[in-house]
Amino acid sequence: MTPNIFMSYSRRETGFVDDLTARLEKAGFNVWLDYRQLVPGTPWADQINKGLKEAEVVLLVVSKDSIASQYVELEWRHVLEEKGKRIILAIFEAVPLPAELKGYEWVDFRGNYNAALKELISQLNSPIKETQPPPESGFKAPFIVWLTIALSVLAGFYSLYSFWSIVLPIVLVPLAWQVYKRSYNFSRVQMALWMLPLLSLLGIALLLQIGVMSIDSRGFLGEYMGINPVLDALITIWQWLPNSVIILFFLLRSAAMQRWGKPEANMPKFANPYKPNNPNPKPVKFFIDHAAQDAVMAKDITNGLTKYGHVSTADIKSAEAVFALISRFKTDTEADPEHQIVFPVLMQTAQPSEKLSHVQWIDFRRGLGNMDALAQLL
Repeated sequence: MTPNIFMSYSRRETGFVDDLTARLEKAGFNVWLDYRQLVPGTPWADQINKGLKEAEVVLLVVSKDSIASQYVELEWRHVLEEKGKRIILAIFEAVPLPAELKGYEWVDFRGNYNAALKELISQLNSPIKETQPPPESGFKAPFIVWLTIALSVLAGFYSLYSFWSIVLPIVLVPLAWQVYKRSYNFSRVQMALWMLPLLSLLGIALLLQIGVMSIDSRGFLGEYMGINPVLDALITIWQWLPNSVIILFFLLRSAAMQRWGKPEANMPKFANPYKPNNPNPKPVKFFIDHAAQDAVMAKDITNGLTKYGHVSTADIKSAEAVFALISRFKTDTEADPEHQIVFPVLMQTAQPSEKLSHVQWIDFRRGLGNMDALAQLL
């Protein structure tokens, strides 16, 4: 009989956790994953405790963020107090571990993902006694990450031809480092890669127009008028780089890179969307907690909710439901998820505060596409 698994992790590893959960479920395991089981907008503590109680194995995704998270710590310490439950460490990043975790089973996912997955499934079915401690330092990455880094370096050089746009070099020159750190902005980078060939050609045309660059007899970009050899190297790169940019575009969308990156590096998607069927919901007093920069979106949400009879209130404490709009301008709320119904609403890819990290979010990063469902959810 396959054990029930509770996934303990930081939301910073959502791409990795999404894929790992899907693979484990395909292998026949039952996985408890918070944002798929938590009822939207309700306090999560009791629901998580129930998930922990019903699980035989806690799969702790080890990273800098998860080990630093007080909520993740509460989960694994809760398991330590119970007998008969296993903890398996899935190493996403090698970081110093609390002493209590160093003796548990572990699987290193930093290198070959498929091999690590096979090892994890084997351990889930047959517990082992570890002979070596889990890694707590060092850096490892699969080949596809190194290839993406290399192509990102070339894309950064290529973007220098569009220097006149300013935006593309700002986005693409630091991309290789950001890929290494798992923290590039997926949407911004994809848009930059789409624009790169056209804007680079326009930049080259500009250099030709002002006489900085010439074309040789073979039709290739040729000599510069006194420009240093570094630019000659850029010309050589330009002659074959467009194919590399196309490859980079699709690499960043690959399953491997989606596992590698943190949320801002993942493609926006809707996980297990809630589909209520209540065309005449009971009126609820609600409050939209938002930054001044998100006022237009807040107004649109308010209009969508009041259409169903819900009542907007100016006092966050008296509200029966609070919608906390999450963007780069605001990631926290004064509302208390343990005593109020709080809906974190993602307007942009941003990291919610620790307080909101285990409350199921509503994803509006692609626009306000389902206001009817949101109004009925109340």
